Amino acid sequence: MRAFRRLSALRAVPAVVWGVFATTLVNRFGTMALTFLAIWLPRYGGFSVPEAGACVTLYGAGSLVAMILAGPTCVRFGAASTVLISLLGSGVALTFFPLFHSAPLVYLLCFVWAMFAEAYRPASLTMVSDVALAGDSKMSFAVLRLATNIGMMAGSVVGGVLLSVSRSAIFIVDAITSFAAAAVFMVVAKRLGLIRMNPRRELPLWQLRSSQVLQDRKFLLYLIALLPLQLVMVQHKAALPHFLTDHLGFPAAFFGLLVLV
Repeated sequence: MRAFRRLSALRAVPAVVWGVFATTLVNRFGTMALTFLAIWLPRYGGFSVPEAGACVTLYGAGSLVAMILAGPTCVRFGAASTVLISLLGSGVALTFFPLFHSAPLVYLLCFVWAMFAEAYRPASLTMVSDVALAGDSKMSFAVLRLATNIGMMAGSVVGGVLLSVSRSAIFIVDAITSFAAAAVFMVVAKRLGLIRMNPRRELPLWQLRSSQVLQDRKFLLYLIALLPLQLVMVQHKAALPHFLTDHLGFPAAFFGLLVLV
């Protein structure tokens, strides 16, 4: 009986959510450059381990800026346009990444790459929240999360193999999947009229400012509780890959399998 209910809930998921699902699945399949960045920089980029950690930190800083700017961008230009800008921008950044050898340029590119790539999350979530009905919003967000998990698991396994055989392959494949995801999204957007859909645009900006969020004490406590958890979880992008490969002697492909688990 529960299976039939879940099936009916999946059928009720809006077409826009399935379009974002397809885009996210393609995009996250290529999310391998960030996963193996802490390994690639010392092995192929000539960076020390602390310098590689600094690159990951700058990526995090760029992600923070992206989260702050994505909201106003969605308001001004629409969530669909923000998704497209994110995919195309991250694809361009990934294309040039293996060509840079100067530490300052690599640091700068890490920051810019994160600003484009991480803007996808709030923009795609905004699209889902705009169309999901109250009754099936949980299923809609679950579908989006499923695409993220499947894509990243498969991408991590493939990325580990590519890193063992080629210097630039993880960035090339990641860039290709970003452009491919943009192409998928453009097809979906044209069919469903997503570029024209901008339900938040008519709202005054004062209704969308962060001051309202900062007045929500329960939400702030929730964010504070998440902080130590995220500090631990982010280690799989920084310290863990270096520890497994350099100290324990495991190949990069093993780390990719570990991410799959």
